[in-house]
Formats: sequence, C-alpha cells, structure tokens
Amino acid sequence: MELVTQFIQIEVEMTGAIAHLQPRILHQLQQYGQPLRWAIVAVDGDRQQVKVEAVVLSQGATTIEP
Repeated sequence: MELVTQFIQIEVEMTGAIAHLQPRILHQLQQYGQPLRWAIVAVDGDRQQVKVEAVVLSQGATTIEP
C-alpha cells in the first residue's frame, strides 16, 4: 500500500461549547485519514457551521501492473 495525500473540504456544525469544536473537526477529518494540516476557512453564522479545508494522509490501493 502506498500513502496518498488528499485535499478535502468539510462542513462542521458549531453546536454546543466552542471548546468542543476542535475535537469534532478532528473526528470528522479522521474518517478520511490522518490530518496533516487543517484550517477553518469560513464561518456561516446563520447555519451555525464552519467550513474546514484540510490535507489528510491515507493509504491508497496499490496498482499492480502485469
């Protein structure tokens, strides 16, 4: 297996205490792989959501050529 970096964008709800936002973001990012870096790039106060852009490291399928 090879390691692959991916650029992803997710939206995370801002419900509850602001202190719980970072763990919630990391939990959602880990569904895609190991987060290398991430940033909140937009806040939608009306919808109570933040937009997050991230680079994650995951294991990709290895292609075997005959």
